[in-house]
Amino acid sequence: MDNMRAAAAAADALGPTMDNVGGPLGIVGRAIGLGGDEIEAGVPGWAWLGIGVVAGGIAMYFLRPRVEAFVGD
Repeated sequence: MDNMRAAAAAADALGPTMDNVGGPLGIVGRAIGLGGDEIEAGVPGWAWLGIGVVAGGIAMYFLRPRVEAFVGD
């Protein structure tokens, strides 16, 4: 029960910090190298789509044998 209270307290403390950074997308933006002004202005949807397509392509390149084994091809 103490772990749950500690987790709830951590979540309460983390909320304002997440808002200051720009939320979950702000954290992802920081991870890919965007600055504060860029995150505040917002990243357009087409850019997130492009990032997702590139990340998916890279993942498929490295995970192709596993995907083929899973699909049965």
